[in-house]
Amino acid sequence: MKKLFAILLVAQMNTTIKAQSFFVSYGTIFTKSKAEKPIINAKEDFSNSSFPFEFGVEYFIPKSKFSIQADYLRYTGFTNILMNQPPYVPNFPYFIVNGYGFKGSIIKRFDFELKYSITKPNKWYFLKTGIGLGIQKSKSNGYELFYTPVLGPDYIETAPMAAEVYSTTQITPLGSVDIGLRFFKRIELGLYAQGAWGYKPYQRQTFKYAYKGEPQPDAVYVADGTSIYAGFRLAYRFAKFIK
Repeated sequence: MKKLFAILLVAQMNTTIKAQSFFVSYGTIFTKSKAEKPIINAKEDFSNSSFPFEFGVEYFIPKSKFSIQADYLRYTGFTNILMNQPPYVPNFPYFIVNGYGFKGSIIKRFDFELKYSITKPNKWYFLKTGIGLGIQKSKSNGYELFYTPVLGPDYIETAPMAAEVYSTTQITPLGSVDIGLRFFKRIELGLYAQGAWGYKPYQRQTFKYAYKGEPQPDAVYVADGTSIYAGFRLAYRFAKFIK
């Protein structure tokens, strides 16, 4: 897959460099921990797992406001089980745990989007939206699950927390928006946000517990690639502007 992406990128660079924009983004990615079996009296987690760079190229379709974007994103997979513990209990002898996350995966995604410029391409500002598909691959990073035991006051583990990591490949639908300013008709600086919808779990976290003294069904949470990437983007545009 890496070789195919590299070949396509080099071929595009050699043949149509004057119709392209090259960019780099830096930001944070928020990943969704979905409840296969929810924990009692708590919510699903949606929080940032890492701060990745994103690299890519945008090809402008002549005489139109459409463009095609290809980019590469690599980040750390994450699951988190939240617990609605009381924040403070007088004379409670143990550390109060309100949740524990596990970063056990490396996620690599190659994205392809059709972009549409809502503003005119020769303006000093820009607003673009996009839809597309990503090829997402996951694998273990070799980390093991280490955590502080959950010993109350409301939630008490009845067995050690467990995590599983899977090697997966899936196609993820994408949607994006970017907005910013254009300097010297070539340099673009702005904000970029991209959402992805996953469906194949690459990481699963299980918690066996009792709640206020009553045994409960196991809580199971997964990460499947559902995420939002948000960051700053810097681009240099080789393409001539459409008048």
